[in-house]
Amino acid sequence: MYSGRLRLKLGPIQLKLEGVMELDERDREQWRAAARSEANDRRVGGGAKVSGQMQLVAIGPSTTQLILSGQVRFLGKLGEFGEPLISKTS
Repeated sequence: MYSGRLRLKLGPIQLKLEGVMELDERDREQWRAAARSEANDRRVGGGAKVSGQMQLVAIGPSTTQLILSGQVRFLGKLGEFGEPLISKTS
């Protein structure tokens, strides 16, 4: 488990998220990993839950592709800002 802080700007809103991240999967043979995290911003009164996966795929002898996928769920007041703002920013 890792803990840390992340500052980011979501449209006109500046966030200072503090939280933890935990690796759920780490497969060296398939070059795949999955993690989840939870973070809160005390000033705004909301937070986020994030889950993500990554995989490295060999395309050629000197080329590797990184595939990332993830899901974010905004909670509390942060979630109330609505999909238009979040979709436009992401």
